[in-house]
Amino acid sequence: MSKKFVLRSLLFIALLLLVNVMLDQSFKAFSVHNILNKRMDEQFAGYTDTLKYLSMGNSHNCVNTYLLEKSFNYGSPSENYIQSYYKLKHILEHSGKKPEYLLLQADISTYGAKIANRYEYNSYWIKYIDYPELARIKNDRQVLTKWLEGKFFSYAGNYKDVQLSIVYRIKIKTLEMHNGFRPHRDYRNFAQEPNRQQLAWDKAQLFS
Repeated sequence: MSKKFVLRSLLFIALLLLVNVMLDQSFKAFSVHNILNKRMDEQFAGYTDTLKYLSMGNSHNCVNTYLLEKSFNYGSPSENYIQSYYKLKHILEHSGKKPEYLLLQADISTYGAKIANRYEYNSYWIKYIDYPELARIKNDRQVLTKWLEGKFFSYAGNYKDVQLSIVYRIKIKTLEMHNGFRPHRDYRNFAQEPNRQQLAWDKAQLFS
């Protein structure tokens, strides 16, 4: 093995690592979900009122904090009970905040093996979830790949999030958020949908 070959190999590896770091950091900064979740984290850290109600879970459990006083909406897209557990554990152990009541969603999107094994946006969740502990409890080493994704390869397999982030920046110019609550802009009247049964089935299949 020649010295030139070794040098070129090391240079190639260094270039790959540099490209990966650039892609990883760019995705973390560009991802709309990271931006929304970071804003919620900032608002929660700055929340000084009495925390009577803390809403957690996926985005279906969206509590309007304009209407419910002394509340904070900490739900995030695709969040499952396991993620909620680790975030709540972090809140109780590190934030100094103790909610009187915890509001959790209980709909079809909450239950099932698929949602229990669905871990998205790991570049955000890596600061909350103890992945080695979770892998040990679930007896599933694949969980550790989620840690690797969140730490070093956040862009991997997340091309849809890039598309969504582009659309978000085009359609939404300002981010309105109050105590974690972000008013919806995509209301749809289910009663007016032409094929309600198919739409309901498609939604159910996401979590079955």
